[in-house]
Amino acid sequence: MPSHISSSSIVKTVICQTLFLIVHSLLDILSESYIVSGEQVNITIFIQITGGHVTKPQLDRNNYSYAKAVYRLYQLVDTAQLKVVKNQLKLDIYSPAS
Repeated sequence: MPSHISSSSIVKTVICQTLFLIVHSLLDILSESYIVSGEQVNITIFIQITGGHVTKPQLDRNNYSYAKAVYRLYQLVDTAQLKVVKNQLKLDIYSPAS
């Protein structure tokens, strides 16, 4: 081992990489649970918007699952039309623009 690399820095790196993999695995599991559960919703976009990561295989499963995608409605619809669209879709949702 090179003299400028301490064993504690290697341990810290391994711990960080392990935690990174655990968090990614948990987000995959969470994503999968929403796909197969009662409402069958695809929360992949929501996970990505909030800074999370879903692995490529899970992303593919989600995209081809025919589950309903979850997304921020106020980012898809003009602010002026938001209330109308929410009423048309019979949604009772929170949005910062409403």
